Amino acid sequence: MEVFSFSPKEYFGSNTYLCRCGSEGVIIDPAVDYKTVYGSLKDKSLKIKYVILTHAHFDHMLYVNDWEQKTECEIIVGKNDSFSLVNSDYNLYKPFLGRDDGYFGPYKAVCDGDVIEFGNSRLKVIETPGHTEGSISLLGDGCIFVGDTVFSATSVGRTDFPGGDYFKLQSSIRKILSLDESLILYPGHGEPTTVRSIKI
Repeated sequence: MEVFSFSPKEYFGSNTYLCRCGSEGVIIDPAVDYKTVYGSLKDKSLKIKYVILTHAHFDHMLYVNDWEQKTECEIIVGKNDSFSLVNSDYNLYKPFLGRDDGYFGPYKAVCDGDVIEFGNSRLKVIETPGHTEGSISLLGDGCIFVGDTVFSATSVGRTDFPGGDYFKLQSSIRKILSLDESLILYPGHGEPTTVRSIKI
């Protein structure tokens, strides 16, 4: 599995990840539009099978409608964040951008232990609530995508937004710390790190 990262400057620089395996790929947290991602690819034949939201905050789903309309992808979100897709208080469109907005199209809700397959690769869903009620992390081969649960430089996700819970976040971080220390950790903001480095 190849991983490509895109980090727009606007809206807190939320990372968008393209994971590619053969002719299929997934987008994790679509903060970048379809045109920008595909414009960077030498091979334009890549089929996006899924767009996955690690959590339903506006800065991680800005272009979910764009991807849903321009590809045949399925939108995936953690089951406990599905209601936030259309709730502008919980997805933070209203407090940050002053508007009622969200994603109102079809989607699939996933639970802890579910597996998302594309090409010959697999991403295992790990429920990591705390930043939001339905935050999920995605465990792949040698890596994990953690959204806003934890970042590099010993920083963690905020818990003062609707649905946030400090104690659940601490439990979720302990869950991540229990994994293989050599895993590359891809956060929702900032640079990649490793599980080992956030133990310091």
